[in-house]
Amino acid sequence: MNKFAITLSLASLSLLLGSCSFTNKTSSTPSESKTSSIVESSSKEESSKEQSSKTSSSSEEKSSERKTINVTGVSLTTTSATLEEGKTKQLYATVSPYNADNRKISWTSSNKSAATVTNDGLVTAVKKGEAVITVKTEDGGFTASCTIKVVEQEKFSYAIGDTTVEIITKKTTYSSSNYIRIFTPVTNNGNVNIYLSSCSYDVYSSTDAVVTSISTYSVDRTPGILMPGETGYYTVFKTYEEEVKEGLKVEPHITIKNAKNYDANRYDVSNVSFFVDDMFGLSARGKMTNNTKEKGSTLDSVDVVLFDKAGKYLDTLSTLAPASLEPGESAVFEANSLYATRDANIVESNIGKYVVYAYFYEIVITL
Repeated sequence: MNKFAITLSLASLSLLLGSCSFTNKTSSTPSESKTSSIVESSSKEESSKEQSSKTSSSSEEKSSERKTINVTGVSLTTTSATLEEGKTKQLYATVSPYNADNRKISWTSSNKSAATVTNDGLVTAVKKGEAVITVKTEDGGFTASCTIKVVEQEKFSYAIGDTTVEIITKKTTYSSSNYIRIFTPVTNNGNVNIYLSSCSYDVYSSTDAVVTSISTYSVDRTPGILMPGETGYYTVFKTYEEEVKEGLKVEPHITIKNAKNYDANRYDVSNVSFFVDDMFGLSARGKMTNNTKEKGSTLDSVDVVLFDKAGKYLDTLSTLAPASLEPGESAVFEANSLYATRDANIVESNIGKYVVYAYFYEIVITL
C-alpha cells in the first residue's frame, strides 16, 4: 500500500470516528432510550391517574351535595275545624320542598282532653273544648297548626210540663158563658233549637169516674222557636157550653220539630207597659224592632204570657202584629186578653214576670 492510500484511509477513519462522536452527543443507547421511555410513560400514567382521581373525587363531592335537600317548611290544608264529640277528622300536611331528603313529621295536641291526634294526623274529638293540633318536621323543626273546636253532640230533647185546665165563667146582664182555658209549658232540654209546631187537646169530663171525650181543641197561640234551656207555653181559650160538675182532664197532642237551622233572634222587644182597657181588661203595649237583615220581614203576632209572683200562669195577652218591618224599623203593638173574655181582675201589681213572643222570638223579664 502506498503512502497516499494509507493517508486516505486514516482520513476516512478520522472522518468516520468524527461522525460517530457527533451522533453520540445527540442520542442515547438503545437501552437508555428504552428506560427513558418507560419512565416517561409511567409518569404520564401516574399523572393521568392522579387527575382522574381528582376528577372522580370532585364528581363524588358534587354528587353528595345534590342528594342533601333540606326541608324549608310545612303547611296544613285545614287551619280550623269544629267537630262534635266522638267525631274524627283527617289532617293532611305538606312538606316543602316535595323532594326533601328527610320528610319525617310528628303530631301533637295541646289539649288531649278535648281532642287527640294519631301519628298519621287523624284527629278525634273527645270532649267539649278546644285544642290546637300541631305538626312538626324533624328536619328544621318547622311547624303548622290547626285549631279544633269540640262541641257537644246535637241533642234533641224536650219536656212537657203539667197542663192546667180552668173554666172561666163570664156573666153579663143578658147571658152567662163558660170558657175553657188550657195552659201547657214545654221546656227545651236539648242543645239545639226546637220548633213548637202544632198542638191539640182531647178534653174529657170525669163524671161518675167515666172518662168521656168531649172535644178536641186547637192551640190558639204557639211560641214557635225555643232556644236551649228556654220554656215555651201553649195556650188555648175556647167557648165551653157544658156545665162543669167535677172538673176536666185533658190530653195534649204536641208536634215538636228540630229547628237547629232557624234563627230565633229576629226582633227586639222594648218599652212594654200595662194598662186596663174598659172592654178587654188588662192589656199590654210595647215596641218591636226588626233586628235582622231581612227586608220586609212580617211580624205575624205578639203574645204576652203573664205569671204571678209565685210563678203561676195568669193569662195570655195577644194581638195581630203590625205589617212588615224593614231591618232596623220599629212598630208599636197592643195585646189584649184572648177573645176579650176576661174581666179586668188582673192588675199590673199581680204580675211577677211576663214572656213576650214575637215571630220566633222570646224575652223573659222578671219584675
